[in-house]
Amino acid sequence: MKPTVYLRQFGCPMRSLNNQVLKELLIENDIKITEDIENADYKILNTCGFAKETIDVSIKEINRAIQYDGKTIVTGCLPGIMPSLIPENPNLYIIPVKDINNLIKLLKLEKKEFFKEPHYYQENNSHGENEYYKLKDILKGFKANKSFFHVIQRRLSLFVQHTKVKDRALFKKQAIKISEGCVLNCSFCGIKHAIGKLRSKSEESIVAEYEQLLNEGFRNLVLLADDTGSWGLDIKKTFPDLLTSLANTDKSKKGQWFLQDLNPFWAVKYQKELAYFIEDGRFFEILFSVQSGSNKILNLMNRKYEIESVVNMLSEFQKLNPRLRMLSNFIIGFPNETEADFQATLDFIGLFNFEFIYLMKYFENETGSSKDIYPKVDEEIIMERIAKAEAYMKKRKIPFRTV
Repeated sequence: MKPTVYLRQFGCPMRSLNNQVLKELLIENDIKITEDIENADYKILNTCGFAKETIDVSIKEINRAIQYDGKTIVTGCLPGIMPSLIPENPNLYIIPVKDINNLIKLLKLEKKEFFKEPHYYQENNSHGENEYYKLKDILKGFKANKSFFHVIQRRLSLFVQHTKVKDRALFKKQAIKISEGCVLNCSFCGIKHAIGKLRSKSEESIVAEYEQLLNEGFRNLVLLADDTGSWGLDIKKTFPDLLTSLANTDKSKKGQWFLQDLNPFWAVKYQKELAYFIEDGRFFEILFSVQSGSNKILNLMNRKYEIESVVNMLSEFQKLNPRLRMLSNFIIGFPNETEADFQATLDFIGLFNFEFIYLMKYFENETGSSKDIYPKVDEEIIMERIAKAEAYMKKRKIPFRTV
């Protein structure tokens, strides 16, 4: 008799795709997926170790699962980032993402020869972010300036495209996973420990997936990776090489490109090449994870770029294509951050027409080297700065979410 599996996923789009792969593989092996956690033979929890809120939810679900009979399998990023938080239990198995094949062995699954990797992933957008796509929300903050009209143009473009697509499902973003792993060493991040070294998919397979999705009618395509700009370094290629191949296979520009996360290190390194594709209208949206407006803090974060280079790069991109949706992340309360460093971050944000900002309270994980950086910023001061940042966003009508 085939076992039953309770399957739950937390966190980012990359892990969401991993979860989709596992789900399809279970179905292909005639294993029943159930919502009944109490009676499932296996409880597979694809956890997240990115932020305290997702870690707390992951731990809560783990503690719930081990109360019942059956085996609990903890995978995802938590085992590689915050292993000490995972409770000990004789029926609990820990399988990090980089060792995911051990999960297939444990469940005795057979890999299908022509298994198709899924492209749809569930986006965890907040209500406010989704609402911002509505024109009425923009009109609340009407200011007759160039920025306002560029936002209106972007929204009308979305609306017109949406009305042309008969099958509404085709309007959703579809992801092409281009690589896994990371080559950088940001001091606050534990992803490299959780995912492992860079593993790029071949250029040919990515182009083939891209063509397939275009032929099926999809137009909003996300190039997804743990470290997007590092694609190809392990196979003697570069990220611009991949973009060139995608552009050559889509000369009519049917597809719109989205980058879920691009470290400014790569954006600055490949600025000339990216500028060409941005001016050509290939990119619809790019999230640049700037993290801080202070060079001192960026250095402590081991980000390998200076804020002046980022200002130059984003200014060029915004000038080349004012319709480009630019988003960013910023960490508040990193060790050693002073009031002046925090103000530098707000000043940087004010230079650009960001479509969305993610404000993240500094979180210390077990594998990141930032745990050894002192002095720490007092919790009360961090919360005061977050409140100031939120007020800053609201005053300038910049959509944001605080993590």
